[in-house]
Amino acid sequence: MKSVLLIEPAKVYYEDWPAPLGLTVIRDFLKSKKFIAEYIDLSSRIEHKQKKKDLVKYLFRKIREDVEKHDLIGISITYRELFSLVLELCEYIKNEFPNKKILLGGRHIATLFMNDSLKKEYFENIDYMNIFDGENTILELAKQTKIVNIPNLIYLNKNKIKVNKIRNDLPLSEIPVLNQQNSNYIEYEIGRGCYYKNCNHCSFIYDKKIFGYREKPVEKVVKDLKLFQQNFPNKRVIFMTDSMSIKQAKEISKEIIKNKIKVKWVVMMRFEKRLDFSLLSLMKKAGCQELWFGLESGDEYINKNIVNKGIELDDAKRILRDTYKVKIKVSVFSITGLPSETFFNAIKTFAFYYKNKKFIYQGEMLYFGLNRYSSFFKNPKKFGITKLIKKNDWYIFKTSKGYLYRKLFAKIFIYFCYIYFNLFSNITFFLNPLLNTFSRFIKVNIVDNFLNLFKTYRNKKNKLNQPF
Repeated sequence: MKSVLLIEPAKVYYEDWPAPLGLTVIRDFLKSKKFIAEYIDLSSRIEHKQKKKDLVKYLFRKIREDVEKHDLIGISITYRELFSLVLELCEYIKNEFPNKKILLGGRHIATLFMNDSLKKEYFENIDYMNIFDGENTILELAKQTKIVNIPNLIYLNKNKIKVNKIRNDLPLSEIPVLNQQNSNYIEYEIGRGCYYKNCNHCSFIYDKKIFGYREKPVEKVVKDLKLFQQNFPNKRVIFMTDSMSIKQAKEISKEIIKNKIKVKWVVMMRFEKRLDFSLLSLMKKAGCQELWFGLESGDEYINKNIVNKGIELDDAKRILRDTYKVKIKVSVFSITGLPSETFFNAIKTFAFYYKNKKFIYQGEMLYFGLNRYSSFFKNPKKFGITKLIKKNDWYIFKTSKGYLYRKLFAKIFIYFCYIYFNLFSNITFFLNPLLNTFSRFIKVNIVDNFLNLFKTYRNKKNKLNQPF
């Protein structure tokens, strides 16, 4: 039997962000199976005065004793920027402990696999990579199961990259409740995968059997929430899932009310037509404080014909009004830089935020990245894509239509959205020249609206920030 050390490096570069949940889930899963497992947040070993120049060597010295005690070292890579740091750290580990087995996993490794970007040289100082669900993969490695029989595992075999059978079928009822007593909130997984999985920009459409959709049984959710109420009565619960279904929202809300559980919670949902006022009222009564939605685009044509989002903008507007009435805060996320998106398509997304500003607590625009297992990659001509160029673990592309300087304008819109929800009140003077420049190209009367919005933002934001 092997003991396992799990290392999370995410906060080394992103210290203000919460550490990803994955490795703590795997640690507690292994412990529930009577295996020895330890978790390290790598950032906790860094002193503030440590220079970046010698960071990896310094980190290795800090974890050397921990590495020495364990047989299998698992490291998660959530962000691409961490990849070179982790590879260098693995080199230090292998030089000092050549017999230790090293496994890399996390979102970036899955991205490399899905975009056909894995290279043999990556395995110079590591033994395995894990894609998608990691609980059973690491469990079988700890059991010393024959390598070829371990799901979701990637390794070198006769100098060729070998990918084992992919399985994502772990029952979520087997995931133990995490010990999160040191956190200000509780991250609690209620599902994996997406029940819709038809968006053209998303990799969930790649293979529905691989990604699937799993919900944690409502009986298990209620049981765990009772524990939270008993042990962490004042902590907010973040329900972790790609999107809570209407069915799950009804079931969980009814059971929370029935069992008189006092809990405040947040979750991601879709702008579904079935998400009506009565359900939102039920969710509010059950303790829902905030909902997160993916809008993608404020242009109907882009959402229907390019993204295939499966939502109606009229439904989105109605849901925003209803959430405001029942006093549930809303965060809305969108994408710009999509294939075939024009400057005026993007303007409509920003206009959506502006017109519904009263009902939106927080908003964010993200820059589109094209991955290999999206419909955009599989059918580029259908979406006006004339050329795909591989760059790192994503693809950049050229289109037959859409604005010429896609990245430039997309970044400008992202910048405006960030300013809109974060920095308005003190920098109107800085934005005025940009808006005046825009006015030369835009023939719609929005510039004055933008300026008025900036000038009155402080009072509006103060009102929105008041707790319901």
